[in-house]
Formats: sequence, structure tokens, C-alpha cells
Amino acid sequence: MRRCQITVILVAAFACAVRPTLAQPSDAPRRYDDHRLVHVTLKNLADVDAMLNISRDYWSENVGVGVIPFRVSPEKMGELTASGLEFNVVHDDIQILIEQQRVVRADQAVAWFADFKRYEKVNAYIDLLVALRPDLVTKLDVGLTLEGRMIHGMRISATAAAENAPALFFNGCQHAREWITPMTNMYIADQLVRGYDTDPQVQSLLDQLVFYIVPIVNVDGHVYAWDVERLWRKNRRDSGSACPGVDNNRNWGFNWGDDASSSSDPCSNGYRGTGPFSEPENQAVRDFILARPKILAHIDFHSYGQILISPHGDVGGQPPEPDRTTFQMLNIQMREAIFSVHGEVYDGVPSGRYLSGGFATWTHASEGILSWTFELRDNGTYGFLLPADQILPTAEENYAAIKVLASFLTQPFEFRYPDGRPTRVAPDTPRIMPIDIVDISGAVDQASATFFARAGSDSAFHELGLSSLGGANYEAVLPAASCGSIVGYFSRASAASGGVIFSPAGAPSVLHQAIALDVSTILYDTMETDPGWTVGDVGDGATTGIWTRVDPIGTAAQPEDDHTPTGTLCWVTGQGTAGGALGENDVDGGKTTLLTPVLDLAGADAMISYWLWYSNDTGNAPSSDTFFVDVSVDGGGSWISAETVGPTGTGTSGGWMYHELRISDVASPSANTQLRFVATDYGDGSVVEAAIDDFGVNMLYCPPQPLRVIGEGSRYLRVTPPTGFDPVALRLTSPDHPCLDRYLGADGRASETAVLLMPDDWGTVLVHGPKITPNSMYNVIVESLGGTSLEEASATTAIWGDAIGSFQDGGWTPPDGTVDIVDITASLDRFRSLLLAPVMPWCDSVPQTPDGILTIVDITHMLDAFRGEVYPFADPCFR
Repeated sequence: MRRCQITVILVAAFACAVRPTLAQPSDAPRRYDDHRLVHVTLKNLADVDAMLNISRDYWSENVGVGVIPFRVSPEKMGELTASGLEFNVVHDDIQILIEQQRVVRADQAVAWFADFKRYEKVNAYIDLLVALRPDLVTKLDVGLTLEGRMIHGMRISATAAAENAPALFFNGCQHAREWITPMTNMYIADQLVRGYDTDPQVQSLLDQLVFYIVPIVNVDGHVYAWDVERLWRKNRRDSGSACPGVDNNRNWGFNWGDDASSSSDPCSNGYRGTGPFSEPENQAVRDFILARPKILAHIDFHSYGQILISPHGDVGGQPPEPDRTTFQMLNIQMREAIFSVHGEVYDGVPSGRYLSGGFATWTHASEGILSWTFELRDNGTYGFLLPADQILPTAEENYAAIKVLASFLTQPFEFRYPDGRPTRVAPDTPRIMPIDIVDISGAVDQASATFFARAGSDSAFHELGLSSLGGANYEAVLPAASCGSIVGYFSRASAASGGVIFSPAGAPSVLHQAIALDVSTILYDTMETDPGWTVGDVGDGATTGIWTRVDPIGTAAQPEDDHTPTGTLCWVTGQGTAGGALGENDVDGGKTTLLTPVLDLAGADAMISYWLWYSNDTGNAPSSDTFFVDVSVDGGGSWISAETVGPTGTGTSGGWMYHELRISDVASPSANTQLRFVATDYGDGSVVEAAIDDFGVNMLYCPPQPLRVIGEGSRYLRVTPPTGFDPVALRLTSPDHPCLDRYLGADGRASETAVLLMPDDWGTVLVHGPKITPNSMYNVIVESLGGTSLEEASATTAIWGDAIGSFQDGGWTPPDGTVDIVDITASLDRFRSLLLAPVMPWCDSVPQTPDGILTIVDITHMLDAFRGEVYPFADPCFR
């Protein structure tokens, strides 16, 4: 199987292979001397028609707009050249590739995998594995083919309860020419058997799971491909015409014949047969699966293209939950496992639709099995004629992926968070959090499901429980937490068969956590205007796809619309023409950089948000490029990596996706903070597109808390200015005194309008006199020119009359919280204008209008305070 890079137009009427006469195994093998493998760029329907008139042997699942591989005979190369179609010759002589496949490699570490093996040798190796470990391996007879050959398989397991244990089913070679698939299946079997005594992970898997492996489904076709027609695809059904064979992978019973992905023409490579399950191979495998209801996962191995294809739920729609999340998660994890072995990139995508009559379609849609179609190596250099030296690398990397899948199935159930696990919550507000408990290989004891949390300084967890919403859906409530504090939480449930599962694993020693912080947006750029973004940076070398701010023209790789619901413009990597081809103006030849304006984030806890569209999974070299987000705190002088998207994983297949970045997680925010977005394409043949929209700068903060003035003697607020905001104004309000809403000057006096204060010009504002009364709550609000600041001024109470602490070594110490003889002495000294005495404006207590000068009235008031008497302050509201 080979997926087209882009299949915009499906042309079923022309989906025909070469029409050979019905050949028998005794026929002389067909040769392909001087036949070429070419990649042809088809831009429209006329191009498709023209190419199909030259060659109908396309090496893809369907033919349509895109770069499509074809086999072209030497007699037709002149027509191809004269057609004006763009093409690239990948191989000059397909016969040479065929002969090279038959060469036995002497340098392979595992001898049996040194070359491709035919049906008889595969069966012999199954027998060898059975003889090696009869306690683990059982040979299975799945059923007979049209020509009476047995479809053999294996059951591999160490569990005594094999019939009731969760199981996986792997198969290969539905298409006869895809020789790498039985080799990969056999390698998986080989490693499971040989690794049981030496690999703890394998031992654990075989102790809990059953592996069913059928290396060759289309046995007749595979034998024919070895003996007669190397590029044969279908089985050997005599259709009564000049074109034998049915495509087994179009003969399954779900959506059979529903769309153009299969054909009713016997001469088509995608001929679906006379009805669903008309072919004995399909019937045999179907009955095998139906007899084993504990099969939970299935992989149908094909070649080529390096793609992990998971199913959609319907045309254009993904499966409903919980399968949607499961496929997304496992696609990422299996791709990462594959990449970790030899650095090969496999794309992981939903199929885009249910394949008409496809095997993985049937197992998922009809039987509820988690199913994939794995397209193995390569990306088109050799196609179906993969050299023997790639057998082991291909098998090794896919073995890593199936261990990820198998490990997943060992869990009886798992906790899911459909709205994500919150890492930030609003202060002082409970948070409802949906939780799904999804059965995998077992079931949850619903009565045991519960939820634990603690907030702030709590040392103990509180069992808060889970509210059942029916089925697998539950709801938890995170407790309210004060601003700046941490909420720690975990979930726990027991399996119906025994055992306890925690989320996260290791709880309560390991926790999910969320911090309570408010968020305020101080900048939101919809890209409808340009506040100073720049394009271009040192090292940029892209020749096309340079960042530009436009109303985008959509392709399969680039958005048609910006993200802003009421907007039209966004930044995109190049702009093509309406109706233009995929990749007409994508990124090529290097990197292109988009830089934000310089942002003043000094002293702020800033969260950057943006919507990114990124696509790197189309073209001839999909999933091979990377998108970078970097941060600078010195205005672009140096850069720190903040985020990397790709070359594989979530967010590499297009679609607007929300991203957040907390600057303090990367560097200390400064007044010269800047971000850059870098799209790259250094290879040949890939299509890379990116777009940025709705860029926000959000501040995480705790709002100023009311400060209580405690006690009869507490009559002052000592307010220290914030840092990083220049200039600012201070505003004093009180929930206890609604009439109090005034701005403060540096001397603590009131003003109806904002008084701008420069941090260099003031140190501590002393709010005193009739402005403050005992046992009341006050808010000190810091305002910048752009609005309310998110860094509060620090405020503490001061006792009226408390001037200093002591006089030592020729200097005055700070106030000590009491009114004592030292304060009286200092006040008298200041009253006499002795320079040695400290400046004590907070002891200037003239009613209503402190005048900044210590007078005899102030001294009298201080003596009253020293004797413990209370000065009768007037109305706390400013006049």
C-alpha cells in the first residue's frame, strides 16, 4: 500500500493496472529491463488523464493531484517527455532493483533476515520458533486460499489464561508485492520468543498478553510475485476476464464499495471483488478474529510510505472519544519509539476517511478494535523494491512501536482528562475538572474511583470523591486556593480484577499540580494592523515561503482563513495564487524568521499565547522539518530555545493550534524581551507551511490583598513602590470606607487625579493622619500608563508616633513598633530643627491637613500616644 502525498482528485475510472493475461506459476518470470520509476507532479485533472494514458501502473493507493510514483516502460518514456508533465526519474532500471532484492546479505547481524523470504521459508521459520519455545509459540492454521495453500499464523504468549487474556493481532502481505511486511512480522515474533528470558519488558508483556501474528495473508499472490510477476498486488482470483485478482484490502465488509478508493473494474489494482468477503483469504482471517473477542488491537502492515494510519470515524471526522484521544496519544508515542531506533520519521495521521473495504477499517468500525495500517519503509526511493539491507532496520524500528502499543494494553484502564489537566486555576475559586476512566484490557471498579486534593499549606490530602456522569465520565472539583498557592491532586481507582491504578503513577509522592494565579491580558495582536513585527534574521536563507502578513490563500498545507473570527489577516510563510498547486510558495532553501516587537516585561510573570498553524507532513519528504520558537531578553542579542514543533508529533499536520509559553520558565523577563518564530526547510521535496495569529501577552499575578490596620495605635501605611513600571500612580481604596478612593502623592497626600510617581523620585509613601483609621481594610492599587499594573506595591502598617528604634554609632535605626522615650526625644530634636534627628513626616499629625512640619501640636499628640491615649482622628475619607 502506498498513500499519495496529496489526493485531491480520485479517478476511479482510470484506476487500472496493466492488463496481463492470466499467468500460471510455470510462466517465465516477467522482466522490467529499462522500466523506470518516476515521480510525476500532477497539478489538475488534465494531468491525471494524460499520465494514465502513458502508464496505469501507479505505485500509490489512488491517483490524483500531487506527486505520484509511476512505473514507465521504455516505450512510453518518449511520450512522458513530450507530455510536458513535470517528473523526476528515481530509478532508470527497475529490473536491477528486482535482482538486487534477491541478493543474500552477508553483513546482517541476524542471518535469517539477511534477505527476503518466500512463503515456504516463512513457514519453516514458524516451525523453528515453535521447536525453540513450544511453551510460548503455537503454530496456527488460519484457513485456505483460493489455490489451496494454508494461511499460517502464530500465537505467542506465556500466560496460562491465554484465551481470556488481552490480545493483539498483526498481519502482513495483503498485497503480494510488499515483501518487507512478512519480514517485519517474523522479526516481531522472533524477538518476542528469543527475548522472553532476557528482556524484562518482553517477559512482562508475554505474561499478560497474547500476540497473534499472520505474516502472509495473500499467500497465492505472494507466491505468484516470487515466481512470475514481481510487482503483482492482488490475489489470484479468476475474474473471468483478462485481468485476474481481487485486492484483499478492498474486500472487507465495512463500507464495501462505498467510494472511489475501490473499483468494480477487475483490471483495477483496487478491484474489490463481487461482494464483501467474497475472497476465502478474507473469510478465513475474519472468522479467526471473530472467534477471539479478546483481540483489542490490530496492525495491518503494508508498504510503503513510513506512515502510521489510524482510522477516522466517518468521512472527514475522527472517531468519538475515547478512541480519538487513544489514537492521538499512541500515534505520537509509537512514532517517537520508531524514531529513537534509527532516526527514521514515520508520519502518524488519521486516514482522512474509512477506506472502502479496508481491513483496518473493518476491525475498528465493525469490531471495536484499535486498528492501524502501518506503511513501512521507504518514502519512495525504492518503493516496493526495498533493498535487503533495510530489512532489519525496518523491522527493528517497528518492533519498538509494537512494544509501546502492547504496554498500553497491559493497563486495565486509564484516567483521561478531556479538557486537559489544569496547571493554573483562578484564585479563591473551585474548579470543575472532567475525568474519564477508560477501560483498556479490563474494567474499573466504579465504586472505588475517587479523587484527592490539597490546597496551599494543607499538609494532608482530602478525599473529595468523583461524581459519576454516567458511563466512563466523571467529574472532580479542585478546591479553592489562595492566590500564589499550589493545588496538588491525584486520582485513584481499583480494577475489577484487582490492583490499584493512580493518576499520576506514583501518587501521592508524585502529583498533578496547578498554581492559583489571575491572568490579565495586556496585549492582544490580531495581526489586522502591524505594531512593529519584523521579518528576517541572521542566517535566513529561504528562497521562497518568506513570512508575509496577508489574507491567506488556502492549500492542503496552508490555512484558507486566519484564526481571528472577525479578522482576515495573519502572518504566513509565503502566499501562493488562488487554485495554485500544493507548495507553490512554501518554505524552501533554508529558514525564514518572524520577530515580535520588543516587549517590556521587566518584573512581570508573563504568559505568551499564540495560535500556530504548522504543516510539514506532505511532499516527497514528509515530517522531516522543524519549527522553532526562541526567546531573547536582551533585545535579540542572544536567543534561548523555548519550543520546538516537529519533525513529528502533534501540531505538524496543519490546523490552528493554541500554544502558551511562560517566559519565566525560559529566562528572566526583561524590558527587552522578544520572541522569534522560525520555519525551516533544508531538505528536498518536503512541503513546509506555517502561520501565526492572535498573539497575546498575558500577566500572571496575584491581585493586591487588602491590608488591615490593626489596633488603636496603628494609624499609618508604609507603601514601598514596585519595580519595573515607570512611571506609576498609587490609588488608595477601602472596602470599609466606600468614600475613600483617592490617588496619593509621594508625601502621602490625597489627589482627585493620578499623580505620576517615578521610582527614582520616591522611596516610601507614608499614608498618615486622618486618612487611616484603626481596624479597617485598605487596598493599595498600582497603576501604570497602560492600565492597572500586575505587580502590587508592598504595604505595611506603621504605628503612629513610632519615629525610630534607637540611636547607635551616630545613626538612627528604623522604627521598632513602639512609641517610647526615644521617639519623643527624636521628635523634640526634630522640633528644634537639629539636623542629627531623622526626618519623621509620619509623625506630622495635624488634623485633616498635615503640613509637613513638626509643631508643638505634633509633639503633644506623640506624648498622648506615649501615655497610651488615643488621638481622636476625624472622618477617614479625604476632604
